[in-house]
Amino acid sequence: MREPVPNKHLEQVNARLSAIATKVEIYQTVYFINIFNYIRLFPYEKLTKVFYVGDATPDQMGTYMLMDKSSKPFITYLPGFRGFLTTRFSPRENDWRIPRIFNAKLSEIKSVTVEFPENPVYSFTINNNNDRTFDLYALAPVKEKINDFDTLKVLDYMASFENVNFEALINNLSKKDSIIKSRPFHIVTIELFNGQKQSIRTFHKWPVEEDEADLTVANPYDRDRLYALINDGRDFVLIQFYVFDRILRPLPYFTEKKMP
Repeated sequence: MREPVPNKHLEQVNARLSAIATKVEIYQTVYFINIFNYIRLFPYEKLTKVFYVGDATPDQMGTYMLMDKSSKPFITYLPGFRGFLTTRFSPRENDWRIPRIFNAKLSEIKSVTVEFPENPVYSFTINNNNDRTFDLYALAPVKEKINDFDTLKVLDYMASFENVNFEALINNLSKKDSIIKSRPFHIVTIELFNGQKQSIRTFHKWPVEEDEADLTVANPYDRDRLYALINDGRDFVLIQFYVFDRILRPLPYFTEKKMP
């Protein structure tokens, strides 16, 4: 706690808390039988504290909070943290989701397939033989094994699927349906040795107006971000090239041949 709310602001702060505050309930495990914390039997959950979290103070460095059954709100803060705490008590499920798309170690990955629907000759599959050797296949115009490739680049690539995250969940985007019906930019599928498959489809994103001056005729799309469909089509997200460039490599990257 930083300080109580000054009396001259009490009415205004209480009205604001009544309108927009988030109710927080704290449950703890307690025991029907507890003998000096030495013998503890029959655990159950008990509601031990209720409080309400409001919005930020005018300086954005404190947060209004109110204990249940109290009429005296306080300004709270977290020592060492600059900012307000409201977002740490979000009631929205999506705010608590881990933004993970891929999180697989090299030893877990059986194969990776990357398809480029706009440029099929860039498409490929890498099979992990699980002995630090790999097989590389071109997928177009026909599937063909490639013997001459950079093994260090392939090894580094196959180790790039840990902690690959999206930037934002945008399931409610108004243009979502039309976007996912369009031709994907990439389709990335990884298969694990345990039989599990994970896939992502990416789509071009048009830039915001302030970035349009940086566009070219050859590339009229956003240079920083893509749309993506993940989790078997259940979630629509925004991803960054900065994060995904390392796994959106085209086939010539591994063969060191000049791109057509």
